[in-house]
Amino acid sequence: RYPARALEICKKLGIPAVNVHEQFVESLKSGVDPYLRWDNHMNAEGHRIVAETLADRISELLNGK
Repeated sequence: RYPARALEICKKLGIPAVNVHEQFVESLKSGVDPYLRWDNHMNAEGHRIVAETLADRISELLNGK
């Protein structure tokens, strides 16, 4: 619930936000868990997904998209 709530608040306040839910779901579907087993925080794969998604979005913004 937290990510959805945070995205909702950002939208209401006009704050740009990047949603990585789809990328995490795809990672899980491919058999690569982006979460630590013991506390459900991101592991190295989860951080890679976030970093690549942010880099892609920044690139888009710099290129006027």
